[in-house]
Amino acid sequence: NTVGYCINAFLDYEHPLDILAHLIVGGEGTLAFIAEAVLQTIPDLPFKITGMLYFDSPASACNAIPALRDTGAEALEFMDRASLQSVEDMPGVPDFLKDLPAQASAILCEFQAATQAAAEAKYKAAAATLSSLPLLIPYQFTQDAGEQALYWKIRKGMYPSAAGMRAKGTSCLLEDITFPVERLGDAVVDVQKLFGRHGYTGIIFGHAKDGNLHFAVEAGFASQADVDRYEKFNDDLFNLVLDKYDGALKGEHSTGRAVSAYVEKEWGPDAYRIMKALKQLIDPDNLLNPGIIITADPLTHIHDLKIMPVVEEEVDKCVECGFCESSCPSRDFTLTPRRRIVLRRALKRLEASGDTATRQAILKDYAYDGLETCAVDGMCAVNCPVDINTGE
Repeated sequence: NTVGYCINAFLDYEHPLDILAHLIVGGEGTLAFIAEAVLQTIPDLPFKITGMLYFDSPASACNAIPALRDTGAEALEFMDRASLQSVEDMPGVPDFLKDLPAQASAILCEFQAATQAAAEAKYKAAAATLSSLPLLIPYQFTQDAGEQALYWKIRKGMYPSAAGMRAKGTSCLLEDITFPVERLGDAVVDVQKLFGRHGYTGIIFGHAKDGNLHFAVEAGFASQADVDRYEKFNDDLFNLVLDKYDGALKGEHSTGRAVSAYVEKEWGPDAYRIMKALKQLIDPDNLLNPGIIITADPLTHIHDLKIMPVVEEEVDKCVECGFCESSCPSRDFTLTPRRRIVLRRALKRLEASGDTATRQAILKDYAYDGLETCAVDGMCAVNCPVDINTGE
């Protein structure tokens, strides 16, 4: 649960500075800004054995999680049928993905260890559990680095790939919810039903080992009817998570505008009073990221929604995920591919609003920052899940 402030810090630490430091983590800039951070990392264990397990339904996949978790698997990543469809045309993906049943679901399972012998021992100990699973296809695991990279590319590319297939002028909304692991299968089915009830298409995937699921839906905000539909969907979703399953509205990411209005509903009035007092004590003038985590606006999740204008064929697929940025030669000089696309969309919005002065000012700088300093080498497309070559 990462909703609201990490008020467990009041119980975990004694010194006020230690308490404050841990409250800041996940505070989204509402209490302070982090000027410098020292990270204590965990090892990336070098020996891995990885496989993809295919089931006939979300329920059968999620029901297998407790047993798989008990084998000591480090990663158990769930993917529903729509998620798998979003990547079935990705180069290297097995052809049989296209022939899976309508409710098929998958779990990416990975064992990790510091030595080869330890990895093999862990995998062999899991054999009885793996053999007992109701799989559509006999399980196969690999230590080939290329095959392992493909499995993880499938899993990590789902959100951008699904977003790239959305209709022009729509957004792809990503949420991050958590359920008790033993009820995960029922929860997936209920969320899928919510999609249908509100006329959305979406994918569900995520960290099943911890009951933390992500889903992405295609939504437009061009009309009031679109906004009203989104509001009703949010209300039904959050009631489902909190009331039916006693889950959390965020499990990995922070609160954000989409959830700020629901913090009190999740935590209750006593805990929320502590959070409000904390914000008032540290930021009495409400200068730091106002309206996030603590808000007086019960509809903050439907205000200031970002419109995605239609710009041009090559960039309309972009969801501004930023995967492209690490391979861009100009990233530390002027702009990254993501920033170039964001600016093109901003120009289109300014054109629609009639703000000619701001548009001309951006265009003047964009000539150098956006066009002349783009290497047009296509490196941005290498990491892009939907193959956008911003240089083109």
